[in-house]
Amino acid sequence: MKKFLISLVLFLLAVLIGIVYMQQEGYRVVKKSDGFTIGKKLGNLDESYLDNYFITVREGSNKKSISYRTLGVTYTIPNYSVNAIVEDRSDMTPEFTLSTKPDWLDSINDNRHPTTMGHLEFEDKELVIVDAEKSNILDTDAIYNTMRLLVNSGQSQSEINLADYYIDDSDNSSLDKMLEQVELYNNFKIAYTNGYELTLKRLYNNDRLSIVDNRLICNVDRDYLKEVAGARLFTYNTVDTDMTVTTHDGKLKTLHSNTYGDYVDYSKEAEYLYNILTNLSAETQSVLNREPEMKQTAKFDLDKTYLEVSIAEQHVWYYEDGELKLDTDVVTGKPTSDRSTHMGIYEIYNKSKDAHLEKWNVDVERWMSVTYDGQGFHDASWRSAFGGTIYKTNGSHGCINTPRAKMFELYDMVQIGTPVIIY
Repeated sequence: MKKFLISLVLFLLAVLIGIVYMQQEGYRVVKKSDGFTIGKKLGNLDESYLDNYFITVREGSNKKSISYRTLGVTYTIPNYSVNAIVEDRSDMTPEFTLSTKPDWLDSINDNRHPTTMGHLEFEDKELVIVDAEKSNILDTDAIYNTMRLLVNSGQSQSEINLADYYIDDSDNSSLDKMLEQVELYNNFKIAYTNGYELTLKRLYNNDRLSIVDNRLICNVDRDYLKEVAGARLFTYNTVDTDMTVTTHDGKLKTLHSNTYGDYVDYSKEAEYLYNILTNLSAETQSVLNREPEMKQTAKFDLDKTYLEVSIAEQHVWYYEDGELKLDTDVVTGKPTSDRSTHMGIYEIYNKSKDAHLEKWNVDVERWMSVTYDGQGFHDASWRSAFGGTIYKTNGSHGCINTPRAKMFELYDMVQIGTPVIIY
């Protein structure tokens, strides 16, 4: 009996050691229906798990799924209790590890290209960057590390977007400079307060733009820009236009503005535009609410401060800020083709004391110029009477002869730039 017990203990001990050994070696003890126990390697039981676990690799609209079997993972299944009857495998939870980078990942960059910067071209009046292509070379180490994390997480289905792993192998400074030129072309303008906008697209339509070394070059000269200014900025001019004025007696008269008012200095404005357009760069800023360079600008409001001359009444009125400051009879030009006083709207553009009127070889004490051909206000010491109809038979050569005392007063009050209305 003692020997039997010893033998039984040794048998049970051997069985226990065998079970432990088989578990350590990756065996699973399976109890058959007849109660006989056998051991099988786990590898015979869990291969199907590799086909049920996969990673989807996507690039744009292209994608493919790679099973764990293809990836080449190592896997283990934790030991199960002895004598469990294996009727299905749903209770078996595998653990996967991606220990080495798959061979196909090393060749994935075959036939891929580095970044190409491209160049600037005009297409249908638009400035575009052509033949530019970003690198699609992949960071395979980063992809491998992501795969390891996905495999170790035990997810049965997961995805990698290759676009997240492109290597930026370029110096983007060239691309940035081209983008700056595109933005300059699309957005730069010189906008005037009369509504006209000079843009680079307008210059392109007139064959005034070219591209040199991926940089916009404006091919303009001053004469061309002077033509542009003349065609687009004339609305700023009030000189050489018809204006309606209200006379001292409340009547409306339409007269031509000959020297009074605003007039664009087209040469100076062309120079301004030339300096900007021939020095275009990414730092060039648009100009908004531009007022052009003016050759002259009206200094006084025509309905507030002005001299009014009535040829029919042979009289002058001077208004300052809407208030009558002085009026007097005068003698204007004899009504002939060569001596009549010019009608229209002018301004006082010059004043002088003790002037010699060379054209008429006459000395006067006070002189105020009105027209560019020599007509103006002055005293006339040789006259003893003014007003009436004197001008019809003994008129001046176009000047406005004014009594000496009144002329002295007028000279002291009137400033250069004061409008003169003659009708």
